[in-house]
Amino acid sequence: MSVKSGSQAVISASGNPKDIIFEGAELNKRQQKLLQQLQNYGDRAIVRKSDVNLNDISALTAYSGNEYALFTNSGRRMVIRGDFKTVPVDINIAQNLSGQGWRWSGHSHPGMTRTVLAPSRPDRIILQQFKNQTYSATVNSVGGYQRFSKDWSDWLPTY
Repeated sequence: MSVKSGSQAVISASGNPKDIIFEGAELNKRQQKLLQQLQNYGDRAIVRKSDVNLNDISALTAYSGNEYALFTNSGRRMVIRGDFKTVPVDINIAQNLSGQGWRWSGHSHPGMTRTVLAPSRPDRIILQQFKNQTYSATVNSVGGYQRFSKDWSDWLPTY
């Protein structure tokens, strides 16, 4: 949302990924607080489940240009910061997280098109380590969403 202030337009802190990309909006206060905990590649933050969702990691990606992964365990969520092309979660980390009861809720891919939502082969390999789930999701920098499975049964894009 834009509001006129004198001769300048001030963009509110909506936290909406599309507003961040297209209007130059800021992250909302909750997202800003989360980003302060995720300053560097590989940083992790564990927060209440109600404090972060896939739309928030989409907004973080829109703001920073980096990927983020989101995991859920009961009433908690963990966010891990990546860089512009990857999040530091390998097979061993994924197996450990799964063994601790975490589920991979999803992760972000920088970009605005639906094409960037397509999961990579490594994405599916990481998902296969989570024995307690079948699906995860990708989000892009404008809030687009795509669910994907461990195998290639869902490889056709849904438009």
